[in-house]
Amino acid sequence: MTDNKYIDFLKKIGLSTDIRNYIYEIIDNSNINELKDISKFLIFLNKNLTPYIDKKNELSRELNIEIIKSLIKSKLSYQNHSLISAYKIVKKFIESKNLNPKDIYFTPNYYIIHLPNDKIEEGNLHIDQDGSNTIYTLWTPLVDYNYQGLSYYRFGYYLYKVHKFLFRKHILNFIKNINVFKFKTLIWSGLFVHKGNLNNSNMFTSASVVWISKGNKKKSDVSYNLDIFEKTLFEKKIKKHDINNMTKAEIQKEYSEYLLLINELLGISKLPLDEIIKNINIKYQKIDILEKKNQQISFFLAILAQRINTMRLRKINFSGYDQEKLVMVIDIVSTIFGLQSYSSFMRISQNNLLTSRQLNLLKNAFIEKNIFKDKQEIINFEKYGYQK
Repeated sequence: MTDNKYIDFLKKIGLSTDIRNYIYEIIDNSNINELKDISKFLIFLNKNLTPYIDKKNELSRELNIEIIKSLIKSKLSYQNHSLISAYKIVKKFIESKNLNPKDIYFTPNYYIIHLPNDKIEEGNLHIDQDGSNTIYTLWTPLVDYNYQGLSYYRFGYYLYKVHKFLFRKHILNFIKNINVFKFKTLIWSGLFVHKGNLNNSNMFTSASVVWISKGNKKKSDVSYNLDIFEKTLFEKKIKKHDINNMTKAEIQKEYSEYLLLINELLGISKLPLDEIIKNINIKYQKIDILEKKNQQISFFLAILAQRINTMRLRKINFSGYDQEKLVMVIDIVSTIFGLQSYSSFMRISQNNLLTSRQLNLLKNAFIEKNIFKDKQEIINFEKYGYQK
């Protein structure tokens, strides 16, 4: 074990003493109006987009489902009400624990959507720990659940590792289900072993997730210091009411525009690798990465690439496309539109399809397009993510 890994291991041992790594707690957030507005907007988006799942187009049904879910998630994520509701959820929690706002960094809401029998969304047992900071997850159902939405391993991360190694077949005997309720936020720490359960109901379900990092920014997600946010951004954001203003026609128009983009990327993914890089470099120029609309597109593409990658790993195929190449193409264009996902960029950086020459060409293109200032900034982002 290297010195860094040993130090990281010792830090995680220290983190494992937090009781929330073994059991969750619940805070009622049904009094947060912005959360209610997000829930209404979510239901509106779902009602007007899910009918398109079975509408005939050139895409497979499986891919179309992921496009629609990714659009809904990204649309919700870039509403001011989304950030305000995340802030209020975090504020209520840290006040209940008497934590110092200056030490707290919080992410915007990330959204989870589970359609009925949505096997691609059924999770595996995992932890949320990101680096060696204290991490809290705040998980809030946005609609009613009539099944047990989550489950967890009751004896902590390190015992889980031993248990999994020695008695893998019996581990399900030690998993406990969790009943979840609309606007009742579940809170756990970074080493809490848990999973999302299969939606075996006949209704869609959804939750928002906020991560808190104590002492430093979260590596893999954009985050805000709570104290600075309160002093500089809160009043500006809360006055800007940007939700529930969309019509059915407008959201369907946006879906059509996203379909055109995906069809374009599907075509590019069939080209040889050198042609892919050249084609993307020419096609996507003068993208303003600070523009909110482009950041939403970047995030949409990052989510979609991640879901297609999960489909690939779980052997859920849609014919006619090399899914690994398609994921790479979507990740590259996601980065060009606004670098809204560390995971998306790292899938490019660690991609086995690309030669070192091709990867270098891409990194130079990112610098030319002002995604990064220089090669050193790329190296820093690979190492530290959004912490710097």
